[in-house]
Amino acid sequence: MKKVLITSGGTSEKVDQVRSITNRSSGFLGKLIAQKFLANGHFVTYVTTPKSARPKDERNLEIIELDSVSALLETMKTLLVDGEYDYVIHSMAVSDYTAYASMSAEEVAAAVVGLSEAEIVSVLENVSTPNLESKISSESSHLLTFMKRTPKVISYIKEFAPDVKLVGFKLMVDASFEDLRDASAKSFAANGCDLLVANDLREVGHENHHAYLFDADLEFTEAYTKHEISDGIYDALLGDEIED
Repeated sequence: MKKVLITSGGTSEKVDQVRSITNRSSGFLGKLIAQKFLANGHFVTYVTTPKSARPKDERNLEIIELDSVSALLETMKTLLVDGEYDYVIHSMAVSDYTAYASMSAEEVAAAVVGLSEAEIVSVLENVSTPNLESKISSESSHLLTFMKRTPKVISYIKEFAPDVKLVGFKLMVDASFEDLRDASAKSFAANGCDLLVANDLREVGHENHHAYLFDADLEFTEAYTKHEISDGIYDALLGDEIED
């Protein structure tokens, strides 16, 4: 029995106590991957978000629910440093940016009038507002929300657990095969992935889901549905054992 950590769904970043910015990830592919491993007797820790798809409860399944990138990073560190996982399948759609302040257009104009670009950035980085712990007023006709980059969670996984086998995902838009291959090569180099699933948003639907499964040598197989992707990941990680 292998121990597998799967992330799935899409993170959400608060703008205030009632609003957030998220993405369209349903978590359905992650659910299928989890079900594939569970059906073959493996233990799965499934890290997901509140509204995402998830497998039904069963003995070998642990579900951890969270929402933000910061919570995801802390959870991954806790699990991986001491968890002795064999595989991490990081299919979660992780927010690239998090909101840190919101201001009306009038407030922004007053704060940055006459400043250079560098000075404006400095001012905005040091804005202190209670937005995240309150509710932003809807009285202003224009509201500007300021965001900053979130940590790249995948880049920490091998740092937390150097021996784990890591499956990463790369989603692009209007990308050719060469674009997907080049982006995958960069991800292998940057994140230490052992397998990478790359696809273009135009070819992703509820049923159809065309993807390339690249290994570290950039050799690949193709899949055309979410079920084929989950089967391809399982075979790539456990193929030798299946044959035995």
